[in-house]
Amino acid sequence: MTSRSIKVPLTLAALALACVSCSVLKPKPDLTQYYLLRAQAPQSQPGSPPGSRQTSLIVGPGHLAEYLNSLPILVTEAPNRLQRLDQHQWAEPLASGVHRVLVENLIHLLPGAELVAYPDTGGRPSWFELRYHLFKLEGGPGREVVLEVSWSLREQPNGRPVAERTSTFMVPTRGTPETVDDYVTRLSRALSDWSILVGQTLAPELGENH
Repeated sequence: MTSRSIKVPLTLAALALACVSCSVLKPKPDLTQYYLLRAQAPQSQPGSPPGSRQTSLIVGPGHLAEYLNSLPILVTEAPNRLQRLDQHQWAEPLASGVHRVLVENLIHLLPGAELVAYPDTGGRPSWFELRYHLFKLEGGPGREVVLEVSWSLREQPNGRPVAERTSTFMVPTRGTPETVDDYVTRLSRALSDWSILVGQTLAPELGENH
């Protein structure tokens, strides 16, 4: 075999290896989709009583069950099994999204209250405080959404309890094939339903005779 005949296969092998290397190193498109919970127009408006006073509401501290601290969206597969959707992720930590939506909803529901960022009290002589621990926020496309949360309302700084509850909210499917977008919309609806209950509970406390 001549040296020329040896060089030809070696050259072809080098080209093939180069092509493989280019294929491996070529960046793949990111197919991940990112989602946000959204404040929703409440189906009912607690509002504020006539002659209501301006008062402050601090939303927080709030906590979520540890399993919910996942950027990939979780969907229910079975009573004791969840699936992680790696290509469908939250655009922000879920705890931040829940807190943001709760505040936005309450701003619309309680125009007589000033919403203050936790833990700032701004030297106010008194304020209301909403604390919560969210145990469950799950479901999936074609599955019922379930929100379970323990929450309390107190007047501060005296600590007077207004409400201490554990509430469950369920949002059924729409009865048609659903996307992840549809599922996230129903999660937002569950948070809206909880916001309405908080607003209904706090609204009477904003009366000027309180």
